[in-house]
Amino acid sequence: SNNNNNNNGESSSDNQMSLLSSFEPKHVHSDTPRIFSTTGFFPPTQRSRHQILIDFKELSFGDFREPLFLTVALYDMKKKLKVTEDISMDLNPPSPFSTLINQTPLGQQYITTSATKYKFLLTEPDSQIFLLARVERVLQGEIEEGSGYYAKDLSSSEIAKIEAKVVDSCKRLGQYRQPFGFGCLQLFGYDGELSSKCQNEFVEINDIYKQKEAMTQSQFIEAIVEISQGQSKNYKVLSPQSRLRMQITELKSPELFEEELSIISKQQQQQ
Repeated sequence: SNNNNNNNGESSSDNQMSLLSSFEPKHVHSDTPRIFSTTGFFPPTQRSRHQILIDFKELSFGDFREPLFLTVALYDMKKKLKVTEDISMDLNPPSPFSTLINQTPLGQQYITTSATKYKFLLTEPDSQIFLLARVERVLQGEIEEGSGYYAKDLSSSEIAKIEAKVVDSCKRLGQYRQPFGFGCLQLFGYDGELSSKCQNEFVEINDIYKQKEAMTQSQFIEAIVEISQGQSKNYKVLSPQSRLRMQITELKSPELFEEELSIISKQQQQQ
């Protein structure tokens, strides 16, 4: 009987770990800044004469800040394709949460890079090139659970209560992530130049929409189309204080440096 109980306990534990494994971070830590080409997974050509440098500055949703993790990629809506690999980063300021996450076994594996600056090489700058930004949080139960407080002003006592819950989640599940929200940005105008918004000193995505469930690439593409066509009513903004802040610089040169081409080729060979 004791053996059966032990077996049942082990089976239950295995099932729980199997369930949680679906939320495990898939990326490996690297401090090396990377260069990305919108030629996708094929070697860039000498037509890749446009380069944009994006420096990600801040991700916030108001006064209360739980650990949030950012993943970005470029999409070509004309081809309905993602044209760069995902880039995951941690923009969280130093906080007690950071310590809790780093103490968990898989905490370090989630951060793909500590860099915040990324250079994208573009073969054909086009008004249909969008930046998609996805936000994840530490696993806290149901995806919609606990996101409502971002849509309202919080008292100090409410913040303290929520903070205690997040601390508990970080202690127990700090190595696991779940979808939280997403937003998008049109990078170029119809003339192939940076859009007027992207030419500002600081560029912000303020409409970050609540993600009710895990979404596929095709669902994200559909969402970008709807939002860009003014049909964002199908999506609910997480917070009126949502802000992903960045600086975008367009770099034009007659040719690419051989060193950069070599870096990209090596990155693609490793994939």
